Amino acid sequence: MHRLDLILFTHCHFDHLWGVSDSKNASLLFPSAELVASETEVSFWSDPELPGKVSPKQQPLVTQANLKLASPRLRLIKAGAEVAPGVTTFDTAGHTPGHISVHISSGSEEILITGAVVVNSAVPKPEPTTSYPPFRGYGFGAETGCRRLEPRCSLRW
Repeated sequence: MHRLDLILFTHCHFDHLWGVSDSKNASLLFPSAELVASETEVSFWSDPELPGKVSPKQQPLVTQANLKLASPRLRLIKAGAEVAPGVTTFDTAGHTPGHISVHISSGSEEILITGAVVVNSAVPKPEPTTSYPPFRGYGFGAETGCRRLEPRCSLRW
């Protein structure tokens, strides 16, 4: 049987955090795993005033319950941190305020994990300056994450 040692969150939307706890948000499913997230992201979602600022569809109370449950195992990082050997994060805020993407390299092989940068509902628009709807007024838009992702991308065939 394999053991899960580390879970790295690109962002803290409820649908990503559900995977760390049981159906009642009462216990961690991977109690020995280290959980890693952007300190900017966790700070945003941990704000006690947040439920009054975003749509209930964003399930901020579910996110906050899971963050509280995860907190003893949670390591907060700044974008740009090397999380493990060959695993480096970088800032792609836009989908959420602390969204990070991940570059993983091993020898000559590498992969870029973009999280929700390229599935943002505003990206396909001709002018992707629209903020992700629940976060309008927070000073960032979809183009921000894409712009930060672009320097990391290159086609290698």
